[in-house]
Amino acid sequence: MSEDLRKLFDYIERNSNSYVEELRRFCKQESISAQKKGIEECSELLLNMMKDIGIKGERIRGKGNPVVYGEIKGKKDDYILFYNHYDVQPIEPLEEWVYEPFSAEIRDDRIYARGVADNKGNLMARLMALKSILELYKELPIGLKFFIEGEEEVGSPNLRSYVESMKEKLRAKGCVWEGGDKDVRGMPQTYLGAKGILYVELRINTAGIDQHSMYSTIIPNPAWKLVWLLNTLKDDKENILIEGFYDDVLKPTEEESRMLEEIEFNEEEYRRNFGVKNYLLNRKGLELLKALVFNPTCNISGIEAGYTGKGSKTVNPSWAMAKVDFRLVPKQKPEDILGKLKAHLKRKGFKDIEIIEHGYYAPAKSSINSRIARVTIETSKLAYGQTCKVLPITPGAGPMCYFTDLLDLDVIGGECLGRPDSKIHAPNENIVIKDYIDCIKHVSAIIMRFSALS
Repeated sequence: MSEDLRKLFDYIERNSNSYVEELRRFCKQESISAQKKGIEECSELLLNMMKDIGIKGERIRGKGNPVVYGEIKGKKDDYILFYNHYDVQPIEPLEEWVYEPFSAEIRDDRIYARGVADNKGNLMARLMALKSILELYKELPIGLKFFIEGEEEVGSPNLRSYVESMKEKLRAKGCVWEGGDKDVRGMPQTYLGAKGILYVELRINTAGIDQHSMYSTIIPNPAWKLVWLLNTLKDDKENILIEGFYDDVLKPTEEESRMLEEIEFNEEEYRRNFGVKNYLLNRKGLELLKALVFNPTCNISGIEAGYTGKGSKTVNPSWAMAKVDFRLVPKQKPEDILGKLKAHLKRKGFKDIEIIEHGYYAPAKSSINSRIARVTIETSKLAYGQTCKVLPITPGAGPMCYFTDLLDLDVIGGECLGRPDSKIHAPNENIVIKDYIDCIKHVSAIIMRFSALS
């Protein structure tokens, strides 16, 4: 490790308590995009925190929640772009939280808060890395740009329009995405791409009001129609039955397959953490990991119909609905899959189904040989003591395509924060404090080393 990085890492350690408090301060502000709670307040807080560090920032408004944009120059007239989001998931079910969701409580060397792992911890690690470099060395070796949206947790419905309108502002030499994670043994891992997503609501109405269930012999039951519909989408071998669904699926390259073989996926530990007895189709080993990373999905996210309260209520419901998400792989296009879904339902006789779109974006991936990928991977060992493993694409979806496709940027996941037991999107979301400090070190190393790597 070079002397400048050694001094920087020591400085980060000495100031770690203040960096933790800055993260707690940010996490105490709610910002639930799905419920429109705290968005304005959180974006204002974030903007002020960025300005206090020395970032020239602004809130850019368009349709939907504002984007917080920041920029700071360095010695070289090059820039790294950081993507993050300040919005978080809803907190329900509230009764399952051990600590208040926005209290940012510290227990057993972890911080508990909604959004601390997804994505406020990564965002604050990046700001604290910048703060450390400026305080110690007074200037940056390279310029930085921050694009922080407020609608990622609701599918980024307005992100494309923001990116298109900000093309000149967002020019950079590489993009670091919202962050990588650690596996069950604490091994760091990041990714070069993300699956796409298509999220739809399928709604069936058969009557103006619910009726007594004795009328179910003469009035159609929408719940049954919904069950029959869903049964046409996928078989019991996990094959998606929509005609043409797999037509554009891009097979993984030999390099991507080798990358996957280097991932140490502890399937037993994940199985215990998730509380499941067996994986789908009893997959194991590399076959299990390949399915997770390379396979597209058709998932039922939720179903609702009729009476679901305590006791009995004999009704024939008037409506039923299901929310379904498709995770897509390169080169599937969400618009194409939506069209094929509509054609499938019509062909199967479900012509009276209302399809409500709840957001979509395409899959994306970058090369492991890009400049931003190489520096991120090479500096990871300095921060974590071991080089991070790299997934060709993450099983999770994200709007990375707008940056790879519209801005022609190489993208990598970035520093490694969350763990399998971080309970992202669930009650008691948390991170390990040491992981957060290590992430600050990793980001600082990326910034310091990027301009030296050609």
